[in-house]
Amino acid sequence: MLMEQSAKRKLLIVGGALTLSAIHIFLLWGFWSHGYHVLGLNVILFGLVLLGYFYLANQQYVSRRDALWIVPIGLIFLSTGIYYNPFVAIINIIVLPLLFLIFTTHSSYWREKKKLWSGHFIFSLIESLARWLASFAESVGFSREFRKEEMRLNDTHKNIAGQVIVGGLFFAVIGSFVIIPLLSSADAAFADIFEDFFANLTRWLSALLSPAQMIRTIAAVMGFFAFLAFAYYWHRGRALQDVQNLPEKNYDDNAVAIGTFLVGNLVLYIVFLVLQIRTLFLSMLPADFATTEQFVKTGFWQLFALTLINGFFYVLFFARTRSWVQCILGIFTAASFLLIVSATHKVYLYVATYGLSYEKFFALYTTIFSCAVFVWFLYLIVMVRERRPLFKNVAFAALWMYALVIMLPIERMIFSYNFTGTQKEDSRIDINEARMLSSDTLPLVGEKFEQLLALSVEDYKLKKARNAVTDISEEDLWYVKKRWYQWYAENADNRNNIYYFDFSIYEQVEKNKKWYEKSLTSFGGVGQISIDQKELEKYEGDSFTPVIPIDSNPIRDAVN
Repeated sequence: MLMEQSAKRKLLIVGGALTLSAIHIFLLWGFWSHGYHVLGLNVILFGLVLLGYFYLANQQYVSRRDALWIVPIGLIFLSTGIYYNPFVAIINIIVLPLLFLIFTTHSSYWREKKKLWSGHFIFSLIESLARWLASFAESVGFSREFRKEEMRLNDTHKNIAGQVIVGGLFFAVIGSFVIIPLLSSADAAFADIFEDFFANLTRWLSALLSPAQMIRTIAAVMGFFAFLAFAYYWHRGRALQDVQNLPEKNYDDNAVAIGTFLVGNLVLYIVFLVLQIRTLFLSMLPADFATTEQFVKTGFWQLFALTLINGFFYVLFFARTRSWVQCILGIFTAASFLLIVSATHKVYLYVATYGLSYEKFFALYTTIFSCAVFVWFLYLIVMVRERRPLFKNVAFAALWMYALVIMLPIERMIFSYNFTGTQKEDSRIDINEARMLSSDTLPLVGEKFEQLLALSVEDYKLKKARNAVTDISEEDLWYVKKRWYQWYAENADNRNNIYYFDFSIYEQVEKNKKWYEKSLTSFGGVGQISIDQKELEKYEGDSFTPVIPIDSNPIRDAVN
């Protein structure tokens, strides 16, 4: 267990738990009030210390192979601190605690890895969480263990330490409330030094005993024990002596049933794939946006769900039944691969027609990753033909793929793709939808602002024309441009400030971000709006002034 380690290692582990708790309280506390808006450099610091804490607590057991999960989790922490990307930040807030628990369990409970990466995964995860909670309760009693063996001070040192503590307490009380008041009344110069002493002391005590500060103090203590519990949890895994050897399931007796099941599904997939030939080209997509959206998005998620189910069947049956069933499984896997290719093609058609977004970016990433997985499955069936830890390998590959993709400047890529695509003659991309992006795109928007305004007006006209709306007023176009000015001003401001509703005073409040609450990209330039002051003044008011002429010629021609 934890207290079987050396005295120096114990002190370092306790110091690491204290450091993590301090980072949480002093640098990450704003998260509980303002959410992901205040996640920046503090996340990078917290993530690096957390991974260092794991290494410190398990140094003699951590192998080079553990870098296969430590590095990508570190990249996820880095990406959250580098970019201000709301979509990715929300995902990371949900998945990071789970990933940390799963992969530290993988590393520490090496005798139970087979159980973790099997059909018992969910149960193993619940069991891991229960073990951590038990370790949390155990960590509360760590102070008793600290008084044992080598962690105990000898009698002389204990006596000196006790006397210093008692003497310091007496000095603090008697000096503050007796000696300082008497000396201040006897000498004016001395009184000047301590003029605000009692006022500051009262204010400090009031702040310390306030409900908000008490909650923060309790959270700091609980956080310390929570992080210390991880050290107990990891060492509990090292202490397990029994090796969990799960019996290898064999399906030879059910080969006919499995083969029939696979063939039936295979026939359905072939019929579906034949019908997909009619949607291979952009020109075959419906002209109506809503119809296309339903066709592509609904079809994608249905096919992706089928892909997950097919992957489960592959992992379940591969190399566990007779050879003729394995041949059918190979054909079934090839058909599953073609299904995910069809899903990828649907997303491609949608992206090529209507541009990129968060959802479509990650949908493309997911389908490409799934295609790679099924190609690997086919390789195993054709070339290897023996059991592999499939679930574990896919999990590690998914971790790496996700970590690498979120290290990319996703929002800038989305904006650049849509900005270029909207200038094509047959494009249905509406550049005005790029206002969903965050302040990470400010440099690009500032650089291309004049072009952006012209394209936004034309895209607005084209969108209305597709909906058979011909009555477009000057005020409509004024408002289209004004919304881009508003977007730019708000995002430039949000780099340094956030606005939230304070229920204690029932109004919106501005909060200045601390340096550690900013993402790394917030410290760069934001670009300059390339438009003159007279043009800017047209959009400063709240009411429309008819000053923008409507050009009957295509604005796109003027831009190009």
